Amino acid sequence: MSENPAPSPVSTPDAPLEEDIARLAYSYYEEEGRPEGFAGEHWLRAERNLRGIPPWTIENGAGDA
Repeated sequence: MSENPAPSPVSTPDAPLEEDIARLAYSYYEEEGRPEGFAGEHWLRAERNLRGIPPWTIENGAGDA
């Protein structure tokens, strides 16, 4: 008897890669004059931008059911 292996996680071709997010976050860091302590904000901003999520949707909780 052969067993079927567990299905691999589904990856979406539209999902941004960490390298893409890192590059965009670094560009925000550079644009803002290399401020200290904003790495997390730059990362989230880049991730939202690449996923196509408008920032006001997340910040204001709009779209929550």
